[in-house]
Amino acid sequence: MSHWRGPSYRPGGREAERRREPRTAVHDINVESPVVEAVLVDASDSGLGVEVARQLRIGVLYPFRLSRGAEAVEIYAVARWCAASGDAVYRAGLSLARWEPLPAWLVGAG
Repeated sequence: MSHWRGPSYRPGGREAERRREPRTAVHDINVESPVVEAVLVDASDSGLGVEVARQLRIGVLYPFRLSRGAEAVEIYAVARWCAASGDAVYRAGLSLARWEPLPAWLVGAG
C-alpha cells in the first residue's frame, strides 16, 4: 500500500526547492534514539535529515538525543517523508516538534 504524501513531501519535490541549506556540520554530532538507529545527515532550525536502517512511519513522533561533546539536547521530531536510498538504508526528513530554539551548536551558529 502506497502512502501518498503529496508533492510537498517528496524528496526533490517543491518542498526541497524552498528548503534552506543545512546550517551545521553534522559529522561531530551523535544521534541516539530508543526506537530507531539514525545517522544525522543535515540539520536546520526547523528540521533534521537522517539516514535510518528501517522505514519510518510518516506522521509519527520520534524521540532523539543529539550531542556534541558534553553538550546535548533531547528533541522530538515528526517524520515527514522517508524513502529508500540504498542497501537497507532509508533517508528521512523530520520536522522538529518543539517551541524553544535549538542550541547554536546544532544549527551552525556556534
